[in-house]
Amino acid sequence: MSQLELGSKSPSLRTIFKLCKVLEASPAAMIEDVERRMQSQHKAPPAPHR
Repeated sequence: MSQLELGSKSPSLRTIFKLCKVLEASPAAMIEDVERRMQSQHKAPPAPHR
C-alpha cells in the first residue's frame, strides 16, 4: 500500500476496484481524480514576460 501512496508502483485495475470497494468509492471517480491531478502537474509553466 505504501508503494502505491508513494507512487513507486501503479495498481492494476483489479486492485483499483478492490480499493474502491473497501473505500466505498466509485472507480470511475477515482480514475477521473487521478487524471485531473496528472493533467495539472503536466501543464506547461507560463512563458516569462519580456
